[in-house]
Amino acid sequence: MLRIALIDGDVAIRAGRRLMIDSQANLQLVYEESEALVALEKIPELLVDVIVIDHRLQGLNGIELAQRLVDAFSEKGELCPTIIVTGSYATPELVLAAIRSGASDVVTQDAPLSELLTAINNAAQARSLANFADIQEILESADYRPKPDPLFVLRISQLQETEKDLLQLVEDGSTFVEAKDELDLAEIDFQKLIEQVQIKLHMATTEQLLLALHDAR
Repeated sequence: MLRIALIDGDVAIRAGRRLMIDSQANLQLVYEESEALVALEKIPELLVDVIVIDHRLQGLNGIELAQRLVDAFSEKGELCPTIIVTGSYATPELVLAAIRSGASDVVTQDAPLSELLTAINNAAQARSLANFADIQEILESADYRPKPDPLFVLRISQLQETEKDLLQLVEDGSTFVEAKDELDLAEIDFQKLIEQVQIKLHMATTEQLLLALHDAR
């Protein structure tokens, strides 16, 4: 059973998505909200698997809310639940902004509800190990300007040596799978290492981590 939080200021759209979620035996809507700042306060205290956030919100836009939720969960020592951003258009710029914020997927506002349902059911894949090639095509198609984050660099400096070794291997061009072999770690130990690094660096997905490393170069 996937527990869903729905954040959207449009009452009609939220009602339609609520009906869709309620019609699925494997989904449970546990929280819905129209105000971004209220959601930011409440969601970190809930048991949630997937957070669906509309880009157009009052107080904070969807991208800002996603990033602040990632920070809130990281400060608790937890990985942020899977975040799906919905917006009017899935432009390359919005997709990159969503990745940078920690979201795992972008679904357009006018897409069939089945598309959003698929994204929700694919939540487990948000924990999969990304490859930089996955986002390279988006980088090439967008008017992309790197946004180095000084806090990200500071947090890297505070990592343990094995955690730094992992990032160095990835930055040098290794995939995460290759890095696991280089570090000679069992699968379960490598997964724990990845999770520790993501939490310490305030990253919700490995795609977000790869983009942050790219920007920090």
